Amino acid sequence: MWTANPLSGRVALIDAKTLAVTLDTAGDGPSEVLGLPDRGAGFGALVLNERSDDATLFRLDAEGRAAKTARLRTHPTANAWAASASGAYAIAWADSARLGRVPDPLETFQDVSVLTLMPGAESSQALSIGRRPS
Repeated sequence: MWTANPLSGRVALIDAKTLAVTLDTAGDGPSEVLGLPDRGAGFGALVLNERSDDATLFRLDAEGRAAKTARLRTHPTANAWAASASGAYAIAWADSARLGRVPDPLETFQDVSVLTLMPGAESSQALSIGRRPS
């Protein structure tokens, strides 16, 4: 199980069998954690760092230790995740319901970040897809 602490900038990996906790740093303001399936690259997690507008990709090695494998840019205001069933791709977007405030009517939330998570081919691309996608 993974969890993030935006105040400390750390991510915790909790072993479900032993309850051992391993801490590692992520970016500035880690918040949303997305667990990734093992599809040949090892289980992992993608952590959205809201204040640094990027994501940290963690993978578990053969001994079950977490290792940072990539830092990927995301667009400003990204606060939500979804991943493909294979764990090879993810998308980050701005969910206006999670803002903690009433959005300005002029805010469009039209940007998304598409991330490729395949080992050795990690990348990200910000795209503008239209006003307030749903």
